[in-house]
Amino acid sequence: MTRRITWAGLPNTWDLGGLDGALGTTRYGRVYRSAMLDALDEAGRAELYDGGVRTIIDLRNDDEIAAAADDPFTRHHRPVEDQSDAEFMAKWPTLDSPGYYVDVLERWPDLVVGVFGVLAAPHTDGEDEAVLVHCAHGRDRTGMITAMLLQLCAVEREAIVADYLGAVRAIGDHVAATGDAAHIARESPELDARRSRELEEFLDVIDTERFLLGNGLSPADIDRVRGRLLR
Repeated sequence: MTRRITWAGLPNTWDLGGLDGALGTTRYGRVYRSAMLDALDEAGRAELYDGGVRTIIDLRNDDEIAAAADDPFTRHHRPVEDQSDAEFMAKWPTLDSPGYYVDVLERWPDLVVGVFGVLAAPHTDGEDEAVLVHCAHGRDRTGMITAMLLQLCAVEREAIVADYLGAVRAIGDHVAATGDAAHIARESPELDARRSRELEEFLDVIDTERFLLGNGLSPADIDRVRGRLLR
């Protein structure tokens, strides 16, 4: 099976299945990562639904979100940072690399844990229902949550980094094709190398299970989160 998903022409959608680790191989069709879904029409939303998606977790901030169309999904708005925090935004003006992840966890642990609280919730439409997590480009906010989720499932480090870099390259190719000049100007091989290094550094210092347990989730919650991807 392929991990790259092409529902309705979405540019950066990935299945988190098929990744090996100490607890086993992650299951296909359970958790997806993506860029924003705003351009999906009724047929596109039907593709997601037919692919098993029942729950959507939107990591964007209030000012990035338009009114959602009527659809069959359960939607959760769970931003992971407060971009009205002037000190934070002065320190991280572009938010385009994992260097800022630790700062997010230190400033807003409750917001990050809120995402995992949704993942820990009981299934509402059968054990094989899928969850889709997205932000705007499907790269950094989604990358942080995905890296933590995969670490929690004991996925091999190389696979976690490769998953992130796949999303980086996919959205980079998309914006290059669509002519987003401001975004294109920030992209470079040097930035990609820094992104990879910073994600490695993040994974070195974060223990996702300890972080979640220390900020309100229970061991049973952790088991349910892992159960989203592992048998």
